[in-house]
Amino acid sequence: MSVIRFSADRSRLYAPTESGEFFGDLYLKRQRRGELADIAPDAPLITPRSSSARHRDFLAHYVAHSIDTQMGKLKAHQPIIVMIHGFLFDPYHTVNIHPWHAHNPHRRLFHFEDFARQHRLEHKAVPWPKDMHLRPDDEGENGVALAFGWFSKPGLASSLKKSFVNHYVQAYDYATQTAELLIRTLAEFDRQLTEKGVKNPFDILTHSLGSRVTMRAIHELSDIARIAEDVKERNAARALLKRLGRIVILGGAEYVVDAQRAYRALRTCEEPLGSESFEDEFSPRFLGRDEGPQFYNVCTRENDVLDLLGENFGPRTFGNTNVIGHDGLGGEGRLNSRWRDIFLDHRKTKEWLRTKRDITVLSENDAFWAVWDHWFYYTAPENNALYRGIYRDRDRFSLKTLTAEKMPHRP
Repeated sequence: MSVIRFSADRSRLYAPTESGEFFGDLYLKRQRRGELADIAPDAPLITPRSSSARHRDFLAHYVAHSIDTQMGKLKAHQPIIVMIHGFLFDPYHTVNIHPWHAHNPHRRLFHFEDFARQHRLEHKAVPWPKDMHLRPDDEGENGVALAFGWFSKPGLASSLKKSFVNHYVQAYDYATQTAELLIRTLAEFDRQLTEKGVKNPFDILTHSLGSRVTMRAIHELSDIARIAEDVKERNAARALLKRLGRIVILGGAEYVVDAQRAYRALRTCEEPLGSESFEDEFSPRFLGRDEGPQFYNVCTRENDVLDLLGENFGPRTFGNTNVIGHDGLGGEGRLNSRWRDIFLDHRKTKEWLRTKRDITVLSENDAFWAVWDHWFYYTAPENNALYRGIYRDRDRFSLKTLTAEKMPHRP
């Protein structure tokens, strides 16, 4: 299957079964399932790429086998898409259940079973890999998904009892911890794929609270790449940042102020305008303007779930009242080469996509079913054509091309 599965719970990373069933024992190399990593506080997040012990730990073994079996036919133009879900998913939940009733993201989202439009919209059980035109059992010939399931369903009562916070705040904190596991995982893939001469970028598709995992990982990775004392770790972080590609954020629940901090940290890694490309392990500026993450922030001005949860029940710190799925990146995202806010409920944006790219997108306001529907970004089949285009028609959907063709930026 062209889906490489991971399940995460705060500091611990697991390899589930091929179907996504959780397996919590110590990693078994023959079955390729079990606990892969447990990141201790203050542990280095990146394994230096110069390490010569290919199978020095369980994560390296699992990644090596996954590359050999799931990426054997991967072509240079096919995407590697890291898929990260949002709030209220539980990788411990069984997969031996109909997708409509599953809380396990591997059963509900990271699969190839499609349903009629009505059921997609009603039950929100949608095959992300299939919608991105990946195919099962093709050894990556049409691309590969790294399905990153993480525990985002803490109970309200347990959150109040253990941490004195509501369960959304608790899940937001879990997302912050999960970002470290994401860095560790992608760094291992980067190390091994580099050894094999595979240069495909790591694209990301993330929804809702998954944007916290993504933006936090980019923030930490940027800091490591600039200021880590260990030169090998710093260079490994720089290599991973350069490999990151197109990041599609759907209804992002990350706060604008935190996303801006992450974005600024990334921009401080950029080479100055007009400079020649250079490699200097001591310089904090190493990232070319056309290298590294490119953000496509898909949002709407009306999103009742984000209004209620993100802007009212999230962690309260100074300035974090707005979220990127509702307000975009603000001033940081208006004029730059790395970030574009795409408002699905903006009339001119919808018209531009229809006339310039033959894509019709739907927003919450277009659908009678969508009151309180925070999932229409991917449950509405029409919208997935936009995300597929970003990943698969890379020239026509590059940020540079969208800017040159005057795609409306924001309302």
